[in-house]
Amino acid sequence: MVVSTTFVTYFKDISGVEEANEFLKLNNECVFYGNNLTCLKIWKVRREYGLLDKTLCLPVNLSDLPDSKHLELLRQNISENGVYGRKDFIEAEDLVWNWSSLFYLKQVSDFNPFNTSHVCLLSQKLLKNITQEALDKINNSWVQDGIMMSGLRLIQTDKPDEDLYLDARKFYDINWCLIIDEIMGGRIEDINQVYEKIDRQKVYLLKIKKVVQLQDILARIVFFFKEFFDVVNTLEITNNHQNMNYIDIFCHKRFDIEKILKTGQEYRNKENHQAATEILSKLADAVIDNLVRLDKSQTYSLFYELAISSFYVRYELYKRYTNWFKEYLNKNNYTVEDNFWMNLNF
Repeated sequence: MVVSTTFVTYFKDISGVEEANEFLKLNNECVFYGNNLTCLKIWKVRREYGLLDKTLCLPVNLSDLPDSKHLELLRQNISENGVYGRKDFIEAEDLVWNWSSLFYLKQVSDFNPFNTSHVCLLSQKLLKNITQEALDKINNSWVQDGIMMSGLRLIQTDKPDEDLYLDARKFYDINWCLIIDEIMGGRIEDINQVYEKIDRQKVYLLKIKKVVQLQDILARIVFFFKEFFDVVNTLEITNNHQNMNYIDIFCHKRFDIEKILKTGQEYRNKENHQAATEILSKLADAVIDNLVRLDKSQTYSLFYELAISSFYVRYELYKRYTNWFKEYLNKNNYTVEDNFWMNLNF
């Protein structure tokens, strides 16, 4: 398969277009979102350089965005609790625009105007210094399946240990990274998977009245699914973040629920209850926190295996997961055979 990428970005105002003038001249398939004025400016620049066959400009208004339906609830939650991690005030409308970049990514992946294998979102602030070489690096960095996200290495020294710097996996095991929403993309068929996870997370956070920006939602996804992320070699796209060291790229592996369940069961059958509990509890926590959805059979299998293994590891875990499972059954009006609970009454 030939790897090709459609780059997607959004310009809030004309000044952003002017700052990204060099990016607009690059010979890549691009979809641009913005208001009528920014789209017209972009169209003129791309026409001047003979790039209209690789250009799609889409005017967008606040009311066009799916998250605009949450405006009233966002206003209420912001007035009561503010925005997580922000000392200054942020308008609900600005937050919807902040969240909207994922919508652009999904929309472009759905209709795939240039018939490319991948789609990649670039934030406006990243475009000022981006080059053709940088875009080529992104296009050549895709893995077979998964989602790429950008982050910053939180190293406080000017010269990090060279071995640690080169060994991304070793670094990832030792340090935590700040997820940023500057680069995000992947295979066309994988975009919907991560979009659904993020969308469910937004709804869940709104329900508990916690208001966060997109990068905090992404960080939450990465934290819960840490085992399903790889760190590839550092990809230095621009010089924008020299004061915060290096930009890293995270590649999200396909989240294989059946494989996790099978692996947990194999550990449990070998009476390696610690290993079974570790892998199954991460999936269970993701289910409980509304980050991933299982069907009825998968849910039964997960909490049955986890209840047995966790009992041998820590009784508090056993109680936590069996109590949650009982609540889940009641909420969905599901029933189980009597011997199901008999097998869990140690």
